[in-house]
Amino acid sequence: MYLKAHMSNRAGWYLYVVLMNETRWPSHNWLNGCPIPTPAERARVLADLGYEIKPGAQWSWIEGDPAEDWDAPVLLMASVSVRPIESEGER
Repeated sequence: MYLKAHMSNRAGWYLYVVLMNETRWPSHNWLNGCPIPTPAERARVLADLGYEIKPGAQWSWIEGDPAEDWDAPVLLMASVSVRPIESEGER
């Protein structure tokens, strides 16, 4: 079963895995002002949260609307398919 991991830069970089019917989602915040986390950094965080990127999947990026303030930083959002990492007993 594949899930979606999302990442955005609204107030620093924030990554989370969407879990349906759950009120809390696994997530990670990078410090505000840090550069875009590298693919390796994102994969490490996902692994720390218990997930791995679907084989062959790539991050998909979109640019959010800056609303009325065209001088505001652009909101970037990304997503990728992930799955829970199998434990030794599940293989």
